[in-house]
Amino acid sequence: MRKITSLSRTLPAMFGAGALAIGISSAADATVISGSSSSYAESINLTTSLLGVVTGTITSGPAPTAAGTAPPPYSVSNSLLSLNVGIPGLATITAGILTASAASNVDGTAGSKTTSASASVANLAATVLNLLEADATVIGSNAAVSGDYGALSATGGSNILGLTVLGNTINVTGPPTSLCFPCSSIRSASASR
Repeated sequence: MRKITSLSRTLPAMFGAGALAIGISSAADATVISGSSSSYAESINLTTSLLGVVTGTITSGPAPTAAGTAPPPYSVSNSLLSLNVGIPGLATITAGILTASAASNVDGTAGSKTTSASASVANLAATVLNLLEADATVIGSNAAVSGDYGALSATGGSNILGLTVLGNTINVTGPPTSLCFPCSSIRSASASR
């Protein structure tokens, strides 16, 4: 009888130590297990008014879109050949090729992984009331999250090339800039453990 009592006290202690060892080893083997990203090249919601009276509303998009969730790894890219929206004489927005991309190499295995998204608009032109004109050769943005479990880092940026407003060239450099006309946008890029 004594031997059984001793054994019953020893087994829970052994199982407790085993569970502690398992908990420690699983934390050392952690991996990035999922990643998701999405992007769109344009989303327009423009309301014009003259002397306080709303004269028109232009809406479009978001388009094109690209999105994915990993695992499994994915790479999605969608494009529109052109954009032409507006109300003639009031406001028009045109663009050449619009592209949205999303990608991830997260596959559930150990190691550094990356999830990213990007979007761009080529040859953008916006005119409001035939008075305000803005053009850009390329507007683009990108975002990415990369690294391994516990050491993820995020990066992102935007490019505005060949910008002119009312015929004046504007060089966009330095910290992020906000503009009051449609431009490409990243909705999200993330990775989680």
